[in-house]
Amino acid sequence: MMSPVISATAQEWVIRTRHPEFEDWDALGLWMSADVRHADEFNRLSLLDQDIAEAVAALPPHGEPIPLLPRTRSRWHGWALAASFALLAVPAGLFVRHRTVVTQPASEMAISTRPGETRTLAFPDGTSIAVAGGSSLTIDKAARRVDMGRGLATFSVEHDAAHPFAVTLGDITVTDVGTVFEIRRRGDESVVSVGRGEVRVDSRDNQPVRLVAGQQVRLSSQRTFETGASADGSVGQWQRGVLEYDGATIADVAADIQDLTGAQVTASPAIADRRFAGTIAMAGDPGQALQHISPLLGVTVRRHGEAWILEPSSNAITR
Repeated sequence: MMSPVISATAQEWVIRTRHPEFEDWDALGLWMSADVRHADEFNRLSLLDQDIAEAVAALPPHGEPIPLLPRTRSRWHGWALAASFALLAVPAGLFVRHRTVVTQPASEMAISTRPGETRTLAFPDGTSIAVAGGSSLTIDKAARRVDMGRGLATFSVEHDAAHPFAVTLGDITVTDVGTVFEIRRRGDESVVSVGRGEVRVDSRDNQPVRLVAGQQVRLSSQRTFETGASADGSVGQWQRGVLEYDGATIADVAADIQDLTGAQVTASPAIADRRFAGTIAMAGDPGQALQHISPLLGVTVRRHGEAWILEPSSNAITR
């Protein structure tokens, strides 16, 4: 249950942001980034406020009958998988904002996000999945299983020992042992990071690996496991525009920025395979954000039509 204090504070922020002269975005961003529950509650109340405003605007003029809602809406309850686009702690409109509801009673459903789009999927058992842009996955609600094709997602799982929650990455399976974890998959490489609790990673070519909070494993195209430490609090930070890397290629960083923001971002062949270790934060206009992080990446940024191209620079923080 959400804390009454958090709910009340989130409600105050929602009311304040409705004012046309509201400018305290930095303070709001700090409050939301301090605790994931702050962002979740602000998002929930913002969407509710938006729904109410749209419903009031759609009311007929005084004296006309109010149309009845379709009866199919009463069938949502147990079958519905609600998918709400998160309003993130980035005030300048960096992310596309959508809200959708998937109402099919079928157990299995496919989810695909466009670059710049984020969805939060809520299951009836309390489990939730935050899906980043440029991701695709198939969800089997009844089996509590997700087949992840590509992209980035953070899983907050309600543990059930009798019916464990699992994510498959080809022939690799990540099984929840009661936790919050994140999976980033691009091509034949995946990184599994644990924010809370524990997961088990199984593969036909390796012994099972158990990861606890603060640990991660990199799964390579050669089916090798490389375990290591993840940065404190890094799991789920992409929802606030923060990306953490430990030896990723500049090409992958560019692809992640494109998926996160929806802007067209590519790396020139001269630096595409260069490695980067560090943290970047995307906030505000994509062009301004890219200029801000370019020294950290050791690149320069060039605008070409609607696209942004990362090119070589002498200032590099790489590994």
